[in-house]
Amino acid sequence: MEVISTGVQLAGGAVLTTLALAIIVIYFQPAYIVHFFLRLNKWRAGCTTKYVKVGEHQFAYMERGRPSKNQPSLLFLHGFSDRKETFCEMIMHLPKHLHPIAVDLPGHGDTGIKAKADLTVEAYAAKLHQFICVVGLDHGPLHLIGHSMGGGLAGCYAASYPEKMWALTMICPGGIKVPENSVMFEKIFQGNRHVMIPETVEQAEEMFDICLYNKSLIPPKQVRKLKLTVV
Repeated sequence: MEVISTGVQLAGGAVLTTLALAIIVIYFQPAYIVHFFLRLNKWRAGCTTKYVKVGEHQFAYMERGRPSKNQPSLLFLHGFSDRKETFCEMIMHLPKHLHPIAVDLPGHGDTGIKAKADLTVEAYAAKLHQFICVVGLDHGPLHLIGHSMGGGLAGCYAASYPEKMWALTMICPGGIKVPENSVMFEKIFQGNRHVMIPETVEQAEEMFDICLYNKSLIPPKQVRKLKLTVV
């Protein structure tokens, strides 16, 4: 009985210690949780993170498989303030024989950018073309897939380098003129840039309120504070 009692006490202590550590991480180092799930989703998608030097920049990207002359590579371009891992949920459901690759655009994720870099979409397209050539995507068919800012960049790239394209997918592309602006863009045009780059929790709440249809997806306050520091 004493052995059983001691075992129960040890197990209970281990559980309490684990819970205490979890609470400490959640409230004091929540970045560890975000990075854990980024790595988990990348592993579930079967992707590997790689780095390549492109001119003065080091690009970070994730890839599954290798390019093929008979099958188009799928290059994913994320939106503003996002990163390559946003496509993990999509990539993990793609057939295994496909070659998906997602890149951190300059100034996002693990790809750096110089303070006075040219941020025009044309400059981004030129830098993207350099990346495509360095990783060997220019030797076979290329399907370019972009979301938001990445969608606008994908369209610009396709217009600038049509001979490199096999297919183009633009998901809610940025930079497209529409008959009526969204609430977010109306606020941006009025000078309220914090709806895209919030600096306080309250501004982040306003951004989430505009962007999300399902309000239950708004993360807890601690995670909102984290995003303000990580992004």
